[in-house]
Amino acid sequence: MSWRRALVSIIPEHRWVSTLSLALARGGAVVFMLHRVLPRETVTYDNELVTSADLFEALVNWLAAEFEIVSLEEISERIEERKSLKRACALTFDDGWLDNYTHAFPVLRKAKTPATIFLASGYIGSTRRLWQEKLWYLLKNSSGHYVERFATDWSAECYVSLVNNRKRDFVGWRAWLLNLGSDRAEDFVDKLEKAVGNSSIPRERTFMSWDEIREMHGAGVEFGAHTVNHVFLPRATMDEVRSEIAQSCNTIERQTGAAVTGFAYPWGALTSSIRDCVESAGLKYAVGIQPGAVHADTNKYLLPRIFVATSVLGSSKGFSSVQTALYVASQCVKRCDRAHSY
Repeated sequence: MSWRRALVSIIPEHRWVSTLSLALARGGAVVFMLHRVLPRETVTYDNELVTSADLFEALVNWLAAEFEIVSLEEISERIEERKSLKRACALTFDDGWLDNYTHAFPVLRKAKTPATIFLASGYIGSTRRLWQEKLWYLLKNSSGHYVERFATDWSAECYVSLVNNRKRDFVGWRAWLLNLGSDRAEDFVDKLEKAVGNSSIPRERTFMSWDEIREMHGAGVEFGAHTVNHVFLPRATMDEVRSEIAQSCNTIERQTGAAVTGFAYPWGALTSSIRDCVESAGLKYAVGIQPGAVHADTNKYLLPRIFVATSVLGSSKGFSSVQTALYVASQCVKRCDRAHSY
């Protein structure tokens, strides 16, 4: 737990604390970034990306009482039209996980709440898994010595430097592979899976189907692009960047029958050239992972978002409106360089 979260956890649950915090947060629009919504105690490769289903429902109800929940496209339009952004907020999800349909969608539909989900379109309707999740399963069921030997041989074969990491754990291996780029990361994990044999990687799908997406779209959920293969764009060629953006948009538009207007940079990673590619593709806005509130002068292709997970919404006792208000306020005042800070 960070010192900020520790400090928030000891502040008393008084209404005035929440009121003062929300006064700071409501100065501009707030865009929330979620990934997965799952029952409590579910174990995943990255629990920091998980919001428990009960806390998510409490969050939606709290936001409906304290903010005006609008679509992310509306926030983009308000920037364009110089309309007020105060008290507005939007909910966004990255990747297109199946639990967005099974656990988040019923809450959104019941509350009649808009949301935007950014899809890694190549995973939708398939049993594909992200390389980092596959890596987690493989490391759980392989000896560290074996993985080390495999990585040494693979690195020599690919002419790359082996990670200099004293703590050879999932986080270390993931960081090393991410820095090498998506193609090499996929290659490493695929070859490790073949070398291990009889891997325990589950085969059921973890991403939504197109039928489920069309059902959600019919109920008012927006869908944006998140590349085809969840590519770490700064390590891709510009031709690959343009292709990943265009193909993702085209597939989503073909499957939903609606224009794609928004984009989310995988891992929030981009350069000014990547941002220009998104704009050139005809998209209206794009989001990253930098914290902050959205203001009238915010660059529409660098919209900030506030990270949401179980770890920031409360404790084992349940949802805390005071802790959440303090957290949101603390993230909103981190006003990043709205010209270009990614």
